[in-house]
Amino acid sequence: TKKMVRRERGAAGEGGNATWARETFGEDFDEAAYGRMAADRPRLAAYGAAIGRAVRGHVVLDLGTGPEALLAILCARAGAARVIAVEVVPETAERAREAVVRAGLQDRIEVITGYSTSAELPRVDVVVHEIIGNMATEEGLAVAV
Repeated sequence: TKKMVRRERGAAGEGGNATWARETFGEDFDEAAYGRMAADRPRLAAYGAAIGRAVRGHVVLDLGTGPEALLAILCARAGAARVIAVEVVPETAERAREAVVRAGLQDRIEVITGYSTSAELPRVDVVVHEIIGNMATEEGLAVAV
């Protein structure tokens, strides 16, 4: 049986900040910048090494998985038992699902469309994210965790 955890709603009222997040991340997404990050081999190698030390056999939550579900896929390939990848922008979540299928990992990665503060999420052992910014208040991270 899955134990589900209902996250507290964000500070912006009913539904948390989901509307704000969908609008902000849907409009502000920079495809070129994402492509550069996705192609940055040293960066991905560093993420992969850290993830490899942390996730084997664990249930992982990937906050803001993005269109290629990069960290979710790294986690599954590193031996995570299960990965829940959350993405607030519906079109981006669909692209992430397609990336998971292309990687052949749909049996271990579940992409949830929603905002992490209002989605029903299972208890997890490890949280990964690639929040853009350098403070916990960037992209709503402080509220999410």
